[in-house]
Amino acid sequence: MLTHYSLKAGLEKFKTEGENSLNKELAQLNKMDVFVHMPESNLSDKQNCKVLSTVTFIEQKRNCRIKGRVCADSHKQHKDFCKEEVASPTVTNKSVFLTGVIDFKEHRNMVTVGIMCAYLCAVYDQDVHMVLE
Repeated sequence: MLTHYSLKAGLEKFKTEGENSLNKELAQLNKMDVFVHMPESNLSDKQNCKVLSTVTFIEQKRNCRIKGRVCADSHKQHKDFCKEEVASPTVTNKSVFLTGVIDFKEHRNMVTVGIMCAYLCAVYDQDVHMVLE
């Protein structure tokens, strides 16, 4: 069972383990250079209106491991993009299993890969400003 907790509830429940998992998540983002510090005073009024806030939570995975998550609250961007431009490049579970069954029947080798910070490391044609709270 996968259970999500708000930052406050997660820290109350998991205490040091929750804090360590969140520190690990933030260290990973820092190591991957996904954020560049920019003072608020350097942003125009238009840019300030589009600054995204972060959503931070702690989850308990099926294997009982505690994982910190930091995500962008992208609701401010919804009006700037059409639905086709923001489609997720991930696949459905059904297609993964169907492909796996076909590969098994045809005696093929199969490998799955998870790309660390894939969305945050993607190249964008415009800047995205976020505030870490």
